[in-house]
This record gives sequence, structure tokens and C-alpha cells, in this order.
Amino acid sequence: MKVKYEKILLKLSGEALSGDGEVFSEKIIDFMIEEIKKVLSLGVKVGIVVGGGNIFRGRMGEGRGFDRVVGDYVGMLSTVINSLILSEKFRIAGVDSVVFSGIESPLVYYPVDVNRAKILFNEGKVVFFAGGTSNPFFTTDSAAALRAVEMECKLLIKATKVSGLYDRDPEKYPDAKFIERATYNEVIEKDLNVMDITAFSMCKEYGIKIVITNFFKKDNLLNIVTGKIRGSIIE
Repeated sequence: MKVKYEKILLKLSGEALSGDGEVFSEKIIDFMIEEIKKVLSLGVKVGIVVGGGNIFRGRMGEGRGFDRVVGDYVGMLSTVINSLILSEKFRIAGVDSVVFSGIESPLVYYPVDVNRAKILFNEGKVVFFAGGTSNPFFTTDSAAALRAVEMECKLLIKATKVSGLYDRDPEKYPDAKFIERATYNEVIEKDLNVMDITAFSMCKEYGIKIVITNFFKKDNLLNIVTGKIRGSIIE
């Protein structure tokens, strides 16, 4: 099977890892790994940025009187926890992976080193980039765009629980209209909020295509990397 995209950056939300009343759903994580293994078997290089919303999102602290900077760092640490757990699950499933983070704790993962990460990425290891950008006020979407640029990916996949891009939240509005294709500028001008503006701007500048897909439909990831897109394309 021929692949169209040999290097991809997968952006997973932390909430995607959770199930009914569970911070981590074994069933969801096992499904996720099996879907990623399918594209790895074709030689696709995979980088992953995972959010921390299943544990703590930075803005969750604002309503509780947290300092925004402190809240953001707690959120970044949540992404580290998620990345370490996923990396271990990959190891158990027989897939080589490695975790990098700008928030240092060298006993359990590597500090961010772009050259080293690129070598391991190109060797075929699944590379997790934890801790966001390691700076407050930036989302994990921005981190995903940054790592996609660094790893020289031409495709960033935003993994969601909906089929793609809509003119408004389809979970709140049943009549929301599906958007199959859009430009970066259209998404920014219409304030569609599927990713933050910083991420879109970076992808636009470096010519990285974005696909928004329902990651939890079997073979969607495989269809994307082989050019049979199932989702919305932003380019």
C-alpha cells in the first residue's frame, strides 16, 4: 500500500484518552495504538503531541483563583503524565517510542533536543513531545505545529471525536454544516476555533497541511496517510 504522507504529527487531546468516568480508558488507548501500528507498518514516521485535559487544563485553574502561569505549568505536567503512560503502553504493545519534554526530568524522559528527536523519528520510533512548548500561554496545538515544523512533517492530524471541521460545534448544534476543505485564512477569519491562531499561522508559513478527523473510526488514520482522506483538509 502506497503512502502519500511519510512523516506525520498527530495531535491528540487529553480528553480523547478518557472514557466514562475514567481518566484513562484502556479500551480507547488500545484502539489508538492499533490504529497507529497500521501506519507504522507502512514505514510512516509518527510524532505525537498529546494534551492534558483529562487530568488538568491550564485554564481550569482560573476559576479557582490560580495564577495563569501556575495553571499552565500544571497543564504541561499533565501532558507529561499522558505521554509517559502512552509510551509505556506502546512498549507493552511491542512498539518503540521515546518521550521528549522541555520540562526536565532526565530520569524518565529526554530533554528536548531537536537533532536527537529527528534522528529517532527518522529511525521509525514513535516520538512523543510532552510539556507543550514549555512556556505558559501557549496551547498544545501550538506545540504540535512547532514539532511538525521541527520534524519536517508535511501533515498535522488533529485527532478528534467528530468527523472534521464544522461551521460551529456539532455536539451543541445538530444543524452544524460540515466543511470538507478550507484555507488557513478562512478558518482564522471565521473563528472556527478548531485550533488556535498561532498553530494555524505556523502551519501556513511552513506549508503544513492540517487534517481534522474522527480518530476513533477504524482505519481513518490509514486512509489519511494513503491519500484517501476521511476528514476536513485545511491548506
